[in-house]
Amino acid sequence: PFIRTKFREWSKTFDLGEFDLNRTDENLFKSYHAMLSTKQLSDGIDSIRYQVAILNSEVREDIWRKMDFYKYEPDLDTLNAKRILRQQGKMTGDNGFSVADSLLREGEDKLPVKSVAAKSVSQPPGGTRATISQKYSTNVIITQPNLDSLLTAESIASTFALNKRLTYIDNARNAVRSSKNFHYEYKQKLRNEAERKRQYTYQLHSKYGNALVCFIFLFIGAPMGAIVRKGGFGYPLLVAIFFFMFFIILTKMFDKLSRTGQLDATMAAWMPCLILFPMGLFLTYKAMNDSKLLNLDQLRIFMVKLAQQWPLNLLTKSYQN
Repeated sequence: PFIRTKFREWSKTFDLGEFDLNRTDENLFKSYHAMLSTKQLSDGIDSIRYQVAILNSEVREDIWRKMDFYKYEPDLDTLNAKRILRQQGKMTGDNGFSVADSLLREGEDKLPVKSVAAKSVSQPPGGTRATISQKYSTNVIITQPNLDSLLTAESIASTFALNKRLTYIDNARNAVRSSKNFHYEYKQKLRNEAERKRQYTYQLHSKYGNALVCFIFLFIGAPMGAIVRKGGFGYPLLVAIFFFMFFIILTKMFDKLSRTGQLDATMAAWMPCLILFPMGLFLTYKAMNDSKLLNLDQLRIFMVKLAQQWPLNLLTKSYQN
């Protein structure tokens, strides 16, 4: 405190490094929908449609691969059914021959026939050929358990052998779990792609809507300057700010409706313009005709006429009932 320093010039240096702004990497927001141009948004919408088509194709292939019973061709079972009908003696024609015989022959004629060399077969010591053919008959009907219904899982499982039921049930459970997970992922991807498409579509149309609303504000601000004749420049400016705030509120409201999917993205982007455009035409009409913005006298006369006619209509309806 007892030291005195004399100098002609003193340069004080302050470290301003903490005020440096760190620029964010542009590549992080390069694909954000609000940073894209109209051409990039259009290309992005086409890419989303292509991705959705690929997802739908994968789901169709997965369903077709797992649903094998759609590919079943009952040709062989038809021949077996005809053979069973012939053995049961049903479907007999008028000429005494079984219709199942003719149908079976038609089916068997289509099957390939292999030529086998004739061999001499000696008679077995245990019996005749007829006895062997009766013992080892080829026309044996394989019977299944007499089940009341195959609509429940228990009845379907009872048609299989005991040593294979658990294996089939585990395979079916794993297949269902895998299919459920696959379709859940498909649903999530489809929801994300639909949300991206709504964002891209809304952003694309809002760019054109923001350009159009500038012309609409000309039809609102200019007539308001002619209609509001008091307050100089400040009062019309205050009214113009009110309309601009109304436009911002409409934009935010319809943007949220578009994001949640409650309103189409294209319609949501153009709704602020569609609401403000009739107001601009109305104000322009009032300014060109030099009329009041709101004629309270005519409104009062209309309300009086409505009040006079309302009780009469009410009494007339009650009298008719």
